[in-house]
Amino acid sequence: MRGAVLVRVLCSLLAFAPACDGDEPFCRDDGLCLCANRPDCQVLCREPEACDIQCQSTDLCAAGCEDDCSYTCSSSSKCSAECDARCRLSCTSANLCDLRCGAACNVRCNDASLCQVVVGSGSRVECSRVSSCDVFCDGPCTVLCGQGGCALACAEGLSACGEGEERTCVAASCT
Repeated sequence: MRGAVLVRVLCSLLAFAPACDGDEPFCRDDGLCLCANRPDCQVLCREPEACDIQCQSTDLCAAGCEDDCSYTCSSSSKCSAECDARCRLSCTSANLCDLRCGAACNVRCNDASLCQVVVGSGSRVECSRVSSCDVFCDGPCTVLCGQGGCALACAEGLSACGEGEERTCVAASCT
């Protein structure tokens, strides 16, 4: 059910048909989607779990998958990804990184102008060499911020703790 909702939301938001349906030359049947030096890469994995999406030198790389996926976007204007859980999302050398993931995700944003990140419980976000990194944690999470401005917001009932490079959202009060 969650996967079907994710597919409908991504298709309506990104206005594209699924790219990993065998019609695109940059997706393989094993879930590896490679896209480079194109204006747009819009990927919605046919096999929604365990996809490996890699984009480089695009204007837009927009991707969606369910669980256990890997998304790497580099040297692009806008990198956008959404994943349900246990995913690795990475954005490097981009103007805008818009990354959304559920529980137990690992998100990295490096050398970017603006990173907008939303993660769930047990996730870890690392921002370095960014102008701005805005993180919203919808559950307990850890945010590492080196060489850049980070803003951390926590879901209702959680406390934002820490200063400097490591910050957390926790279910209890800060100690």
